[in-house]
Formats: sequence, C-alpha cells, structure tokens
Amino acid sequence: MPDTAPIYSSRQLVEVVRPLDRPQQFLVNLFFPGARLFDTRRVDFHVLNMAREVAKYVHPESVAVPQAERGFKIDSFEPAYLKPLTPLTPSSMLDIRPGERVGGEMSPLERRADRISQILLDQEAQVMRRVEAMASTILATGAITVQSDEFPTSTISFGREAGQTLALTTTARWGESGVSPSQNLRTWSQTVATNSGAVVDTCVMGGEAFELLVAEQSFRDRLDNRRQNDGDINLFQSPKGTDAWGSYQGTVGNIDYFTYSQPYTEGGVAKNMMHPHGVILGSRRQMQGVVAYGAILDDEALIPARWWPKMYRVHNPSRVFIESASAPLPVPSRVNAAMYVQVR
Repeated sequence: MPDTAPIYSSRQLVEVVRPLDRPQQFLVNLFFPGARLFDTRRVDFHVLNMAREVAKYVHPESVAVPQAERGFKIDSFEPAYLKPLTPLTPSSMLDIRPGERVGGEMSPLERRADRISQILLDQEAQVMRRVEAMASTILATGAITVQSDEFPTSTISFGREAGQTLALTTTARWGESGVSPSQNLRTWSQTVATNSGAVVDTCVMGGEAFELLVAEQSFRDRLDNRRQNDGDINLFQSPKGTDAWGSYQGTVGNIDYFTYSQPYTEGGVAKNMMHPHGVILGSRRQMQGVVAYGAILDDEALIPARWWPKMYRVHNPSRVFIESASAPLPVPSRVNAAMYVQVR
C-alpha cells in the first residue's frame, strides 16, 4: 500500500522509477527495415511475375518461335490511419510532476511543457507498437485486418500462398514421437524458396517453440551461438541490432535463429507480438520489406511523414488537445519470402 502519512511528516524522494515499457520494433528491424514516405492516399508496388521456363531445343535451321515476355502485376494498398489524441486540462498543470518535491517546485508552464513532452513520447510509442503488431500479423498471415468502431472492417491481403500459413495438429506437432523439427524447417525453407526464389536466412521463434527445437540432439550439435566478424569471434549471445525482447540464439548453416516475445495491450486486452509456439521462417535480405507511410490527411500537413504531431486549443471549457497522426503499412514486397507455422 502507498504511504499515506500526513503532509507534516518528513520524507525524502529517493528517485523516479520509470516503467520499462518503451516498444522495440524487432520484427520491423529484421524484415521491414526500409521506410518509404508518400504524399498520396494509396501506395503501389509493381511485382514482376516468376519466370522459370528453360529455353526450348530447336533445330538450328528452324524458325524461332516467339514467346511472351515476363509480365508484372500492380499491388495497390491504402495504409491504415492512426491518430492517438490526448486532452490536456488547465487543472492538470497544477498537479506535481514525477520528480517534484511535495508541495511543488515547478511553475504551471514548466509542468505543461513536461506533460506535453511525455504525451508526445507516449503517442509515438503507441504508433511504433502498432506498426510492430502489424508486422507480426503480416508475417504470420500474409494479411492485415483493420478494425474500428468508426468504419467497416477491412482486410489488406498481400496474396501469400495459402500453404505458407500452417498450424500443426495431433501427431504432427513438435514434441510428438517421431517428429523432427529440423526436418520440418528444411522442408519449409524449400517451400519458401520454391514459391518466392528467396533463400531463408532468418528464423524467429516463440520461446516454447525454440525449446522443442533444441530438444533435438542433432540440432543442438549443429547450433553455433558464436558471432564472427572480420576474424574476431564474439561470444556474446546478442549480435548488434538485437533488441531486448528478441534474442539471438545461434546459427545453423545460413539461418540465424532468434527467440522473440514482446507483450502489449489492445483495448485493455493483454497480447503478445509472438505466439509462444510460433515460428517465422523467412529471408530478411530478399523479402525487400518496407514500411510505407501514406499522406498525412491534415490541412496543415499534406506532406510525406512517418508521423505528424500537432496541438490545438478549444475554449469553454479550456482544453489543449495533442494529436499524432500516422498512416503506416508494413509491405512485404516478396510476400512469399516468409512463412509462419504454429508448431503446437
């Protein structure tokens, strides 16, 4: 229980303990590292069709037969819109801020500036967290569903092959007798290569899935958890760029293995970016994933931007509203360069 001692009791502020809740964009950094800013409502991608036909045998004296050139398709998407809004009332400027002594030592204007700064940081974190959640869903399903109380539910599908979203059942699940997780991974890597032409180089797993994988002796024998750069061996577990929620576990062949778990809430409901038995297998180098940011639909903006913070006032009653607009959409340019399996 908090201390409720009367105001005349002596006391000393030890420190301000801030929550460790800053979001980390682990999946975005791995699979969608690029950012493209647009000043349009929709964003387009031209995707060339796969062409694996071999040249035909012909007689040297025969007439060559014309063939169709490689075609392409146009993928067009409209990014979802985000607009977190926080009101700021005059009375809130009269309450002490974290770190202030009892009775207060900041002026109302100083508290106002401090609150605005914290609100903007929190709104930016909300946007970052949403983009990471979108990336997680797209990697798991090849699509994203946008839901709101204000408009009908819509789904943006990137057209991934149906066989690249799987859930193992009954005796095929990892941990069951006779099931080889490493053999499954080889099969799924070949599926990705066949459908996209990309070479799998990354495997992100929930903690429970990784435990089932390393229970296989043959995999443990091949797992190399050292890092070597320019001849110098790095024995630390986390390579450069790894976030706290995502941990490097080792390498087998050309595939780097990571475990990942990051909690968040949506509408007060606790969720996680990664299912504990989930496996994302893909090519972070060849998927060409980007986060596309559409135009900010604000008369004071109308420019390409990752996010657009603004403030506006209303009177009677007096209020200041702080708002941050963003229109992000993680786009897997080669959508079949990744697949997802729930292994148990």
